[in-house]
Formats: sequence, structure tokens, C-alpha cells
Amino acid sequence: MDARDLYYELHKMIYGRVNVMTRQLSDTGQMVVIYDDHRWLLNVLFYISKLGEHLDLIYFDAHDDAAPSEKKSVLLKKIGVDELKDATEKQFGAFVDHDQRIDDGGWLTTAMELNLVGDVLNIGNRFSGNLEQMNGTYVSEDGITHNIFELSKNLEYEFGCRGKLGDTCREDECRKIRDFFNIKHYLGSYEDAKIANPYVLDFDLDFFTLSTEDDGTHGWTPKIFNKYFPNYSRQNTFLRNLIANAKVITICREPDFCGSLGNSNKILQILDQFYFSGCIGTDTTI
Repeated sequence: MDARDLYYELHKMIYGRVNVMTRQLSDTGQMVVIYDDHRWLLNVLFYISKLGEHLDLIYFDAHDDAAPSEKKSVLLKKIGVDELKDATEKQFGAFVDHDQRIDDGGWLTTAMELNLVGDVLNIGNRFSGNLEQMNGTYVSEDGITHNIFELSKNLEYEFGCRGKLGDTCREDECRKIRDFFNIKHYLGSYEDAKIANPYVLDFDLDFFTLSTEDDGTHGWTPKIFNKYFPNYSRQNTFLRNLIANAKVITICREPDFCGSLGNSNKILQILDQFYFSGCIGTDTTI
């Protein structure tokens, strides 16, 4: 189904859940889901699977959230079913709330074990090494293989002459990730990158943070946003294209990893103004 139809069906499932907000982008009809704990994304992926959709996942996150997971058979036992398709929303929601790591550090591997996602791309991981140890693939207990890709926070580098998407000499090494982006050879221009399969686009707002000498974590200011995603740059256009072509967009405020809830809300306001035309509704002026 297209993004608008998916919005209406998902809205029936998500509307009314505690501390979860939904928005619809006026120009494309896409759903935006906003929540606070990253493991809640499992609920969204579960609802999507209930609608017969199976999507890849692209997520911006300073952590990979891919700590080792229990195997599928153990997870299903905790949910209380033999097959995931038999789980109710209440059963699965309780499983997410009570049986997933409270630091949100392992939801991705759970999603892959339960085949709630296809291939996976992380952008911006700088604190975890779980994906690196997987060497490009994750195979669940039932033998399903998920391709794993990573891009650094510095997308200007990744598009340049030494990066995974731009280096003309890394064709063999980077062929799988270039296939993910449907790039025939290397990224000659940002228009070349067209995601091959439908996907969920997720933002953990801790991607948009920095650490300082006082050991504090602070959200990006508009000036820092412009440093990493300057107007008319490849990386800015790349991000806008990712947003425009996603089937569903999710945003995790994750305040404990952004320094404070205030930091999370400031980041969300800038993201809303720069990339969502204010559709999320973060404007505080009267």
C-alpha cells in the first residue's frame, strides 16, 4: 500500500497509545510516529507486519542498538505464541515494555530475529560495536539473512572520494551497500541514490548531539545542523530524499541519551522546522 493508505491503517493501531504521538505530512501523506524509548519502534514494526508489509530499515542513531538478542523461539515464548502472526497488540506491547532491555540497547536484533525488518542501515553510530562484529549480515534462528550496513555521521566523507558511496576504487568492497542504494557504480551525484526497496526511516535524536569537555551531552544548534547538512549540499539533499521516499517515519526523542528532555525537544523543533515544514507542530510562538 502507498504511504497515505499505510498512514490510515497504522493510525487505527497507534492512536491512543500512551505517550506516543502521530502526525501526517500534508504533502505526502506519510505517517510520523514520535515516541520516547527506542524499543517502542518494535511496536511500529509489528503493526506494519500485521498489515502485510515487510520493509527495510534506515535509522540515524549514535548507538547501533544491536546487542545480542535471545533467539526467536525464546522471544515467541515470552510473547506467549507459537507464531508471531498470532500475537495480539496487547501481547506484543507487553513484551516490548517488560522483556526488552530498558536501555533500548537490543531492539534491532530482536526485530531481525522476529523478521520484522528486512535489510538494515545505520547512519551515525559512534558508541557501539555490535554491527561491526556482525560483518555485514545477521542470520536469525530460522535462517533468514539480513544485510547490515553502516555509514558514518560524516556523510560528506561517505559521498566523497574515499567514502563507501563515492570512492571509485572501493567498488568490490562496497558493492552490497551500493546495491542497497541502487547505485550502479559510485555516487557521482546525490540524484544517483535511490533506495532499492521500501523502508522505514527512523531518527534517534541522540544522533543530533555532541559531547563536551564538561562531560555533558548537548543537542545540535541550528548552526551545527548547517555544518553537517548545509543547504545545497549532497548530504542535505540526501536526507530530504530519504524523508520524502520513506513509507513510514519514526522519531525517538530518547531524552536520557540527549542530555535532557529539553535538549530532545529543541532538537525535534529544529528537525521539524528544517525538514518537516512545521508539520510535527513544535512551534512555541503565539
